[in-house]
Amino acid sequence: MKPEIIETPSQAKETRHVDGVLFRCHDCQTVKPVQTKGGTGYALYTEPGGECLVCYDCADKRQTAELLTSDRFTGYVSGDGRSLTTWTEGRLGSVSLGSRHPWSRDRFYLRAYDVHGQAWHGTGAPGMWCNLRKCKPVTR
Repeated sequence: MKPEIIETPSQAKETRHVDGVLFRCHDCQTVKPVQTKGGTGYALYTEPGGECLVCYDCADKRQTAELLTSDRFTGYVSGDGRSLTTWTEGRLGSVSLGSRHPWSRDRFYLRAYDVHGQAWHGTGAPGMWCNLRKCKPVTR
């Protein structure tokens, strides 16, 4: 029996994710198995031509590239509070926690430097999401 290969989001929604089911990544065209525990193995992206499935590795590459063009970004702070990551735990940069946020015991002001060397600031907490804005360049 030929394994089923999911190629579109509509197929992904209609297909039960069990062992033996595969998907094709839109970006790298690699056929990979869907995950059956703790995620799907792919991300769903909306593009001008419609929605597409992208493997976690390619999703991390897209988010890393997005840092170059975005002024705002939502990422995740690693559990130890030292790294900025994607939702699949791909490394996007380093984080230093500042003082506690005045309205929440669990959130902190933070400063992050992405893999491209750009500075970001925002609020977040170890093991949680964070909203960041790109710092303005220093002019002297």
